[in-house]
Amino acid sequence: MLLPIMIFLMVLSPLFIPIAVTVVHAFGNWRGNRVARPVGSLGRFRAQPAAA
Repeated sequence: MLLPIMIFLMVLSPLFIPIAVTVVHAFGNWRGNRVARPVGSLGRFRAQPAAA
């Protein structure tokens, strides 16, 4: 019972990871554009773009 589910997840997870990352980034950009957040909350994420 559990083995087909594990195989299913292992096969399909590489397909869904880019989709999930894209959705999270799109939601983050939409929220950042619609809601005026203080600079301190997103400063640590935008401070080192070269490190990625």
